[in-house]
Formats: sequence, C-alpha cells, structure tokens
Amino acid sequence: MQKTNTALSTSIILSGILLIFSQSAVSHVRWSLTGLVKPRSNSTGLKEPAPCGGVARTQTPVVLKSGNTIDVQFEETINHPGYFRIAFSPASDTGFDENIIIANIPEVPATRFYTQTISLPDIECNDCTLQLIQVMTDRSPPSNYYSCADIQLTSNGTLPQSTNDITPPLDVSDYTLVAGDSEVTLSWENPALDFSKALILQGTSQITGTPVTAVSYNVNDTIDNATIIYSGNDTTYFASNLNNGSQYFFKIFAFDANFNYSAGTELNTSLPTIPENSQPVVLLTSEQALVETHRISNSAGNVIIQASITDNNPSDTHQFNWSMTDNRLIDVDDIASNFTFNPTELEAGTYIIQVTATDNGIPAKVGSATMSIEVIDTPGSGITSGSSSSGGGMHLIIFFFCFMSTVFRTRTQHDPEP
Repeated sequence: MQKTNTALSTSIILSGILLIFSQSAVSHVRWSLTGLVKPRSNSTGLKEPAPCGGVARTQTPVVLKSGNTIDVQFEETINHPGYFRIAFSPASDTGFDENIIIANIPEVPATRFYTQTISLPDIECNDCTLQLIQVMTDRSPPSNYYSCADIQLTSNGTLPQSTNDITPPLDVSDYTLVAGDSEVTLSWENPALDFSKALILQGTSQITGTPVTAVSYNVNDTIDNATIIYSGNDTTYFASNLNNGSQYFFKIFAFDANFNYSAGTELNTSLPTIPENSQPVVLLTSEQALVETHRISNSAGNVIIQASITDNNPSDTHQFNWSMTDNRLIDVDDIASNFTFNPTELEAGTYIIQVTATDNGIPAKVGSATMSIEVIDTPGSGITSGSSSSGGGMHLIIFFFCFMSTVFRTRTQHDPEP
C-alpha cells in the first residue's frame, strides 16, 4: 500500500472558457522564443505588411551551417483551420515565394508547440531570413500571420574572423539575479550591435580573471578563480546544485564574432540558509459524497481519506505509507496522499486508517496520523422501499374489497324479503 509522490501539488484545471478575438487580436503564431531560431518580435499577432509583419531585421542573427538539417520550433497561440509555411530569403527579405522550404505543415487542433525538421539551403549568406506563415483558411480570402527569424549561413556554422576588428560589444544590460533554494536565476539583455554570445563565469569569491581577446572558450573551462558555466545568446540562465548559505559571484561578458570581450558585469548573492529539517505534521480527513464525515454509509459511494502535510521545510517532498491501515479496506486510487475505498461489501463496525509521511530532508523525518471510521448499514434505495409500500397498499385495498363483498353476500342471504 506504499505510494510515492515526488511533490505535493495541486492541479488546477481551467475549462469551459471561451476566448473570442477579432481578426486584429494579438494572437496566433511566432517562432519559439527558446528555439534554435528566434523571432524578430515577441508578438504573435503580426499580420500585414508582408513578408515579416513590418518588423525590420535585427543585429543578432543566428549563425548556422549551410546545407545543414536542423529542427526548428514555433508556437501557435490560437488554433485556426489552415496550415503553416516555412520559406527562405537569401537577402533583404526578398524571394520567399521562390524559396519555399515546406509548403504545407498541417495545423493540429489543440496543439501549441510544433517542432519541424528542415534542410537549410546550401549557400552562404549574411542577411538571410527564415519566414514562418500561418495561413488561416477560415477567412475569405485566407489571411496570414507572419514571424521572421534572422540567420546567417556559413560553410562551417561560424562567422569568419576579421583581423581589423578589435572593438568589443557593449556589456549586457538590465541584469537581475534572484537567489532560491540551491539555485540562482540570472537574467539580462544582450547588446543590439556587434554581438555574438554571452559568457558567464561563476566563483565563490570576487572574480579576478577576464577572457582573452581572440580566444574561444567552452563551458567548464576555468579562468583564474572562476569557471565558465554558460556561453550562448539566450537572456536567462539557471545556476543549480549550489550550496544553501554560501555566497556566489557571477560575471557576464558579451563578445562578438571575433571574440572581442566586453569589460564584464559582476553580480553576487548569498543563498538563503535552509532551516534544520523538521518533522512533517500529518492530518487525515474522511469524505463521502462530498461531505466530510467519520460515519460511513455502505451504500453512499466511495470514501476518500486524504492526508495533508504541514512542513516547516517547504521544499521537502514526502513518501506516504498506508500499510498499517485495516487490511479489509482496499485502496483503489493512484494518488499517493489519498486512500480511496469502496464500502459496499464492508460489514458494519469500526475501521482504523493509519498513514506515515517520510520527508526527503537530511536526516529524514517521519510524521504519522491515525483515524477511525464507523461503517453503518443503510436501507436499500428509495425505489425498492417505494415498491414495497405500493405493494402493501394494494394488498390492503384488495383485502378490504374482499371483506366488503363477503359482508354484502352474508347480509343478502339473511335479510327477509319485503
């Protein structure tokens, strides 16, 4: 009867909500913000003008290898009958219709995120573009939503170095650092010009080293007293598996295609100290037919025993063990914190339910709870008792009729004739 739950959670199901949007609503489709190729705009509602919804090219194209096969991701925020199209422009947002990569990707109802495998053209280009179109066939004539991603294609997937470029990009901006339980979340904005990637160093003291110009580094490389934990063009990074109560230092550098590194932006924080592991407190409640009760009818449906936990260590998870519960009760659900049984075949009497909850703290602590319930016999359904009542009434009427008939015949036989 032991069941495991990695975390106590409550799922909230939102249903029956009808969202009505006009054709100009902010909605519909874009390249994924976390995919390999990223949209020029975060908006999912770019319509006219074609071919990119009026959004100009950015200064941060993704560099890809010519002729390579890649997986790209996009998302649809509102379903429409129709299809998606992916096309390519070799330069200046022109030539999409002449360079269609996939003409018809079916729209799948109730699907938001799509992954599509495509083959890139085997050419080199500096200002090429991948265009995503959602064609809505429930419009007459059909109308489109657009999302464009800036790319560059090279023979080896990297930009050629220029010996004349010795100017680094600006530092990242709008940076934040949020400390949590054994982790830190770093967020920032990359510079708009002359930017290739961001590099992050992590250490346990003030970071003294800096990357060397024209040198390419990999994650896990060390520079003086710090380790490289990230290199890429995203704007968020989660540093995990850290020690609570310890101080950490981070330094973010922006660099260009020639590995010119910015001066760097340093941040530091101390992770919160997690309190000593405490024993979880367990509370049991019993419910039948949506009513909390300890008096159980054996004809009123399933009984749900629910264990709720109070724990001073909010990040703890718990394992539940119901094996000490009366073995005449059979658990019929798969929810670790619940024990559900059908009382139909149970005899009237008292039954004991017991549960233990073991947390994942160090050392692990165990809480327990016990409750008793009383099962009572209840009469049959209303239909059965109603039928019996009606039958009894009919028998009474028949008896009364027979009795009156006998009295009438007897009186007729003995009354003198007039």
